[in-house]
Amino acid sequence: MTENDKVLKMNIKTTTNSPTNVTINVSVDQEVLTKNYHAVLSQLKKNLNLPGFRKGMVPDEIALKNIDPKTLENEFLNQTVEQIYIGAVAESKINPIMQPKVNLKKFVPYSQLELSFEVDVISQIDLPALDDIKVNISKNKISEKELNDAIKDFQFNIAERQPKTTEVATGDEVEINFKGFDQKNEPIVGAQAEHYFLIVGSNKFIPGFEEQLIGLKINEEKTFQIKFPKDYFEPSLKNQEVRFEVKVLAINKLILPKVDDELAQKAGQFKTIDEFKKALSDRLLIDKDDQSRQKLETDIVEELLAKTQISLPDNLIDLEIKNYMKDLEKQLQSKNQTVDEFLKEQGLSLEEYTDDRKKMIIRQIKTGIILSELAQKNKISVSDQEFDQQITALKSNYQNDPAMMEQFNNPDNLRDLRNRMLIEKVLNYLIENIQSQHS
Repeated sequence: MTENDKVLKMNIKTTTNSPTNVTINVSVDQEVLTKNYHAVLSQLKKNLNLPGFRKGMVPDEIALKNIDPKTLENEFLNQTVEQIYIGAVAESKINPIMQPKVNLKKFVPYSQLELSFEVDVISQIDLPALDDIKVNISKNKISEKELNDAIKDFQFNIAERQPKTTEVATGDEVEINFKGFDQKNEPIVGAQAEHYFLIVGSNKFIPGFEEQLIGLKINEEKTFQIKFPKDYFEPSLKNQEVRFEVKVLAINKLILPKVDDELAQKAGQFKTIDEFKKALSDRLLIDKDDQSRQKLETDIVEELLAKTQISLPDNLIDLEIKNYMKDLEKQLQSKNQTVDEFLKEQGLSLEEYTDDRKKMIIRQIKTGIILSELAQKNKISVSDQEFDQQITALKSNYQNDPAMMEQFNNPDNLRDLRNRMLIEKVLNYLIENIQSQHS
């Protein structure tokens, strides 16, 4: 049908039930029904093999006597309803995100058809102007302390280790077993390890932990409380009191090499300590820029989420949560673990866990919608050439990994990869524009 045909041959009325749900009522002109009826009949005739007639050349009146009326009716409705839905959605200018609920209101076989589609949609999106996205653009440099700390780490790595039998002192390397327990005396997932090596005074562990080891001897045990920082990366441990049980297995005194040309030569193709410091500073700056880039992307997304109003259909959220929990169950089964066992380890009820996942899922969906809208608005896309180049590069990297190579045959994985590439291009576009405003 042409665009004009849709208007002439379908009477469409759209009712907004809520910002995320609409109903499209459609009555179809008989001319459309008659045309579809003959098209479906012709398709079914092709499968008839009757004596005296060439296959597919059976007259309609004889074909009708040999085709199950219910089969004809069901096939007619399936094809016609799909055709009508596509036309009605285009005419109504809506963007469905899930399969519609179809209500067949009236059907007089092949002459009258009235039906409605209840459709879940994303609410109207009003994107903020780029000028309204307020983020901090940092220009990084490496401080003398950061460089010295990195050199110290290298010294620790290549230091001579001398076993000692006296008590632990600052600067010693200790081998320990430790376990962390919450306020309910339940073990904390991820807060336990055996034969863990730690340099006391390196400040690489939880603040306050390393100091508790000073004065201990080999095979000595100690129990102490540590309060995790408010900004700790694991949300469940932020600002939480944790009881640790620690046992010292071994103590090594570290004999650090001098910071001189000899140290530089041990680090690689460097002749002098100044060359080593310059190369190390450059590498640290690259790492710092990467971290700043990641933070900038996160800050931009936070700004977009805060300044864009979007309502999501409950059906979509519920479906995504169900899919997430199904995937979790499969992952746990591969580890011979049940969901109940997993939740007990986390110290959460099923309701608490799903509520937390719900927030994450809503955030992910909204972020995807906003970035897709920005891509469309600014005509940003991933070309076939760009996508093929990325696939070629990935296959080259994983050519010796059969499991990874198999992933490239999965259409869902390829679609996800293309989406990630699009998101990266949108974020690049936003960062370039925001940086230009600050320059």
